[in-house]
Amino acid sequence: IAKGGSMGSISAVMMLPAVIGPMLGPVLCGVVLMYLDWRWAFWINVLPCLAALALAWKLLPPDDPSTRTTARLDVLGVLLLSPGIAALLFGVSRIAHGNGPEVAALACLVTGTVLVTLFWVHAARTENPLVDVRLLGVASLRRSLQLFVLSGFSNYGALLLLPLYFQGVRGMTALQAGLLLVPQGLGSLLSRGLAGSLTDRVGPRPVAVAGFVVVLLGTIPLALIGAQTGFVTLSLVLVLRGFGLGGVTIPIMACAYRDLDPSGIPHASTLVRIAMQLGGAFGTAALAVVLHAGMRAHPAGTAGQISAFDAAFAWTAAFTALAMVSAAFLPGGRGQMVDGEAA
Repeated sequence: IAKGGSMGSISAVMMLPAVIGPMLGPVLCGVVLMYLDWRWAFWINVLPCLAALALAWKLLPPDDPSTRTTARLDVLGVLLLSPGIAALLFGVSRIAHGNGPEVAALACLVTGTVLVTLFWVHAARTENPLVDVRLLGVASLRRSLQLFVLSGFSNYGALLLLPLYFQGVRGMTALQAGLLLVPQGLGSLLSRGLAGSLTDRVGPRPVAVAGFVVVLLGTIPLALIGAQTGFVTLSLVLVLRGFGLGGVTIPIMACAYRDLDPSGIPHASTLVRIAMQLGGAFGTAALAVVLHAGMRAHPAGTAGQISAFDAAFAWTAAFTALAMVSAAFLPGGRGQMVDGEAA
């Protein structure tokens, strides 16, 4: 990316793998599940990881000796944050299982919360923490992180519901369900360039709000689907929803980095990934609980299943509306854009 590039255009390039991955991943996993044991859905990830390591070794530039510091690894921060985040994610993922919250899940949530809180206190007092939480004093980053958490409910939560609906209610195979998710990815690809250029011109707030409006318009029909809803109709709805999701992620990402010094970008990147992971975990767990409760409340059969999915998608729409309101509080204008080389 040329020096002087704007954050909207840079974010559009950075988020391209994040758009292509969710589009191709379910299809590849569907192919694997058709011909191999289900464990291969996890083993197949080894090859991309090895390829990423090789490419990182070959393509990433070496450190500049003149910019190296003598700061040591924050060992205490690693011992607090890593198991804390892992415990939170595991606890949230287990909430939706069984007839209610498990003791082990609650214990993990409490343990994770305590460890992350201790890390927060430690990082605020340490000169070179593992993750610089002091960056949360930057309003644009803080509000972007809030939106990444909220968007996890509307994005990742729906990615859980849609395959379950296609396979459990409509009787599709894993491969067919993966292919039916492709329209949402195509919609995200269509809006990627437009969202980047608009973010550079008018700032992240109006683009993010408009994106969430489109996501909401693409989610409400999912809460009204019936047994006879055609796949063409569902595909068009998913294209619209994907178009909105593409228009949401890029301005939020651009807003997260726009007011930071280049030295703060590595720490901010870690905070962004944590927010996205927690949002995805909490979103999928919350909607899984709603779906599970709906399945138990409605009688067995296709009609009862559809009612349960309609309720879960209605909650997804509510979370999307909440994120839309929150997006209205993003900073306006283009802000202090870092240059393309720093990004």
